[in-house]
Amino acid sequence: MTTFRFSTLPAFTVLLIALVVPTARADPQVVAQNGDAYVAHNESASTWTVGNHAVAFTVGLASSGVLNVVELRNARMKSPFPIAAAPTTTLSIGGRTMSLGAGGLAFDSFQAASYRGGVRLDLVFTLRDPRVRVTRSYACFTRAPVIETWTTFESLAGTTTLEGLNAWQMTVPAATIQTVSGLLSDDADHTNAHIAHQFTVEHQDVAPGRRLDLGAQGRSSEQTVPWFTTEGADGAFFGALMWSGSWGLSVERTSASMRLTLGVPDTVTTVAPDRQVEAPHGLFGLAPRVVDVSLALTMFVINGIRDGRAFSPLVTYNTWFAYATAVDETSMRDAIDAAARVKADLFVLDAGWYEGAGRTSEGDFTSGLGSYRADPARFPSGLSVLADAARLRAMRFGIWVEPERVSLENVGRAGLDERWLAQRDGRYVPGTANARAAQLCLGDPRARQWLLDHLSALIDEVSPAYLKWDNNFWINCNRAGHGHGTRDGNFAHVSGLYQVLATLRVRYPALLIENVAGGGNRLDFGMLRYSDTAWMDDRTAPSAIVRHNLEGLGQVFPPAYLLSFVIAAENEPLHHDAPDMALYIRSRMPGLLGLTFRAEELDDQDEVEIVQHVDVYKRVADVLRRAAGVRLTGQAVTDAPAWDAMEAVTAAGDAVLFAYQMDPGVARVTLRPYGLRATAAYTVESADAGIIGAGTGESLMTDGIEISQGVASDAHILFVRRARTPR
Repeated sequence: MTTFRFSTLPAFTVLLIALVVPTARADPQVVAQNGDAYVAHNESASTWTVGNHAVAFTVGLASSGVLNVVELRNARMKSPFPIAAAPTTTLSIGGRTMSLGAGGLAFDSFQAASYRGGVRLDLVFTLRDPRVRVTRSYACFTRAPVIETWTTFESLAGTTTLEGLNAWQMTVPAATIQTVSGLLSDDADHTNAHIAHQFTVEHQDVAPGRRLDLGAQGRSSEQTVPWFTTEGADGAFFGALMWSGSWGLSVERTSASMRLTLGVPDTVTTVAPDRQVEAPHGLFGLAPRVVDVSLALTMFVINGIRDGRAFSPLVTYNTWFAYATAVDETSMRDAIDAAARVKADLFVLDAGWYEGAGRTSEGDFTSGLGSYRADPARFPSGLSVLADAARLRAMRFGIWVEPERVSLENVGRAGLDERWLAQRDGRYVPGTANARAAQLCLGDPRARQWLLDHLSALIDEVSPAYLKWDNNFWINCNRAGHGHGTRDGNFAHVSGLYQVLATLRVRYPALLIENVAGGGNRLDFGMLRYSDTAWMDDRTAPSAIVRHNLEGLGQVFPPAYLLSFVIAAENEPLHHDAPDMALYIRSRMPGLLGLTFRAEELDDQDEVEIVQHVDVYKRVADVLRRAAGVRLTGQAVTDAPAWDAMEAVTAAGDAVLFAYQMDPGVARVTLRPYGLRATAAYTVESADAGIIGAGTGESLMTDGIEISQGVASDAHILFVRRARTPR
């Protein structure tokens, strides 16, 4: 029997919904509503629409019983997106491939209800042989023009294999596919700092009859960020996988269309009465133009993933690049004092604080991993005194951990069982007989509990406000005894990782978590659900490389999520008499501004100049909290523009422009901002020269803002603010 929850809508919400509920469906009934997000059901047509004031997605049961995609609309576009009526996903259960509503997988019921900051629709299907219940879920959140979807499997009797866990599949008009390359850490040219392969915006056209496959075998963004958008005359269709492990996107081109399938195609797992399986979540949406996608995703991240919480762009001091593992209580007290003098908001003690660290060299952070005990020889007072010292200087305190890896020297200590360690074909490290460390397989519930106990004890003892969660090694475990098989070790580990992070979120709701994976090897919307910042790349100099990364990743993720550091590089010294210190520091300002230096390296004048730039950034941060990133030029380094520029813009229409002159022979550039309110009055203020102009949003977006070569710096920051009318 069909079940649902019904809630009456206020009149103004009904009017908004009328704009986006497909008009071809007669008598749709709203069965769930939260803010502007809603679920509508048309019983006579057997369709359901999930949406809000900006987006509407409709699925329906065809006469054959198959659950098909029916329609996708964006309220800013006159016509529905020409998406093909086709099955919403294809599943393999017990070795049989089928669609929802076909092959004996019959529709049973639906439920609609409020869900976090939006609404959720569950469509339930039941398979008789083998006996499995499959629930297809769709969610939409207030003020977020994106649809989230996933599938849950429950066994009603016995153990059944699952394969080809697709998040969704769609057939859309043929168009150019835009992606962003991953970290490419094994392929990138580290010998030439001016070459940037990582996080590059790429465009690919798939010829008729051909197929394009993208994805990863290990962590999500090692090769390609699990995100894409299409660029065509019918608008920009976009999608992403909310998953941090192996994944795949296939693009199969016919003459006029492309069939897109997004999920984890290589995973084979099992569902049993005591083991429910939730497949990776995916998202998709529609925007008038590619440039609109980043703002749509930022609204989804804030209102959907983060439940309305804006980001906290903290000026972050980190010890690693300055001290490595050569840290002790005295030097860290000095560093805390220096960080406070330059007005940092957060002090992070990086790797090296635990027993055994630095045994072979100052860069050795593998020795001692898994002890979770501060080295008493170097930190005789413990770490809590450092946390107190940071708080007394109006800073938050953070600490580095690498929870998913342990040093083999710690096996057998503090309850660490060797049987919990991940192996691939009998080796901790494939091809290495004498490994020093191993991955902790979080597919094993005993390993998860051990890790949670030790992390919780550390957090309770030190009371950090920030946890830097690193991950410097990965294998797809196929060792027996961990609760997974030979082809789902990756899936089990990522699922277990999410369980650990979700538990920490509940226990420590105010704790900020940084996502690091040997740089940006795990950048995706799955980790974004559990983390507040993300480290992009260990190559944090020169400045052009950092801007390249921000300009690529900033159109996928909110720029306030993306962290890099100002570091004293060979050609970019961190001193007041440097050729252009403003350029070095401002190159990090479109994202999270990080600082790293030794306390004794700066003189008083150096600190004064850094403080001036930090003050500018704190004004930028007020916009970054809820801003999306937009590239206004070609990408630094790879496109080699004379000027490279990007914009941070909020849904309310406030913006900051960042422009950097690379070619001294091109003295000026005209930038056309995006996302301003057309009829609103704006002022344009230079961080250096004050108010330099004014105009309506429409005139600024149409005519642009001209920036001339600077006298003191090649870096320019412009605040574009709406004029506030007195009440």
